[in-house]
Amino acid sequence: MFSFIVFMFLFVYPCMPFPRKVSWEFSDLTAVHLSFGNQTNELCILWGTSYPIANSPPRVRYGLTAENMNETVTGKTIPFRAGKVTHLHRIVISNLHYGMKYYYQIIKFNTTTTTTTTSLESGSIFNFQTHQSPTNYNNPNSFLVFADLGTLSKSTPYLIQESLNNVYTSVMHIGDIAYDLASDQGQVGERFLSSLQNMISRLPYLTVPGDHESFDGYEHYRHWFSMPKQGWPMAAEKLWYSMDIGLVHFIVLVTEDFISGSPSRIKNQLNWLNRDLKAANLNRSRVPWIVVLAHRPLYCSVQSWSEDCARDDSKVRQNLEDVIFTGGVDLVISGHEHNYERTLPVYKKRVLAYHYKNAPGPVHLIVGACGYPYIVDRIKRTREYWSAFSDSDRRKEMFGRLHVYNKSHIYWEMLRADTNQVVDKMWLVKNKHGPFTFSELFPQKQRARVSGYTNTLQGYLPAAHSKATIIYIYLFCLFSTFTFIYLMKKRLYNFYRNLTNQIMYTLIHYLTVIH
Repeated sequence: MFSFIVFMFLFVYPCMPFPRKVSWEFSDLTAVHLSFGNQTNELCILWGTSYPIANSPPRVRYGLTAENMNETVTGKTIPFRAGKVTHLHRIVISNLHYGMKYYYQIIKFNTTTTTTTTSLESGSIFNFQTHQSPTNYNNPNSFLVFADLGTLSKSTPYLIQESLNNVYTSVMHIGDIAYDLASDQGQVGERFLSSLQNMISRLPYLTVPGDHESFDGYEHYRHWFSMPKQGWPMAAEKLWYSMDIGLVHFIVLVTEDFISGSPSRIKNQLNWLNRDLKAANLNRSRVPWIVVLAHRPLYCSVQSWSEDCARDDSKVRQNLEDVIFTGGVDLVISGHEHNYERTLPVYKKRVLAYHYKNAPGPVHLIVGACGYPYIVDRIKRTREYWSAFSDSDRRKEMFGRLHVYNKSHIYWEMLRADTNQVVDKMWLVKNKHGPFTFSELFPQKQRARVSGYTNTLQGYLPAAHSKATIIYIYLFCLFSTFTFIYLMKKRLYNFYRNLTNQIMYTLIHYLTVIH
């Protein structure tokens, strides 16, 4: 009897026409990550596989508990080669309830039959927390922010742990992703996104295109990611976007257009930015804060003058500074430079205030310290006067936390990844939001008569001072003049006296020697 059972198990059972098992294991699902759709209650799920799903579009089932994932949604598959990945998949889940925890699982299909099976292996079920209602301002929103993170960066496991230990609304990667997404025929990008899967499969991953994404014409970037108000794959000529998340209107820009883009691309982006800022300012009673995410910074204190942000004729600054100033942008967060720097409120290289309470202009942050393993962009020994804080210690890979507490307070902190030491912090306080104006900057100055209106600081003349002020200045100048003359006379008197004494001493000595 025992021999018969062994014979059936070894020879007969494998030949029976049972439906085959699922032909790809959980490890074949790579780089699973989330992104926001057009609204915060709409999420996109993207992943890659080594071959297409047979006879059916990709599917994801989801629900409010892991045991009852009864809702199913289908999506889209496109062929795209990136390392072992040959196909990318995206599905969109809409009309999610605000402030709820959801569980989801990618459905696996048999490659030879239409039989559907799912894997309940450990780790195959993911979860995410939806954003709070746009009308609920009781809970603050926190964002995990970094730039220039690649496969050589040592901070990746610390960032994942950080995302598990604290409650974040989203993860923001301000350009130069993986170093590079397209390197080694796309294997670097696939490995990088897979290494972040424990974080970006639970939190929406908002990305910004940088110079390293542009090296292959944004091909890998626009296929791997799906950003708000974009199609998929995203259009290479229009990768900028904006989105309201809680009390913040986030704007993502493509700064490479200002370095090497055509005039038409620059014009298109600036026209869109002006329209977007105009609409955002009409909505500031509900969404008061405006934050720009742009890979290349407008300001930096690096030693290398070849960097655009360190030049007086910076292309990025020339194209963007007037627009973001008149548009009332509160904060600009950038990467590209592999260091950390925080500016004072600044415009046209002029410090507008030495504090952050009701700042009359934008504040700029550079958060590229995760790129230290590739290169360190050293800060000059004598920083620029508009620079409030900087750090280029290559031992400190750093990330940022952006806490939006309410309509008037934002708290920013920069932390060392391996120790969670707070390296820098700032409270940005605004009691009034809106476009910045010259009258607010210079309330006691009047504008000179110039031909036409210009958005620069040129054309401002000092207002008439009071008579008392003028008298004080006159007396001070008079006193300084007489003091200078007196000191000079005394100095000349001492000089001639010493010279005369020396001549007399020499003459007497000479006469003594002769006689």
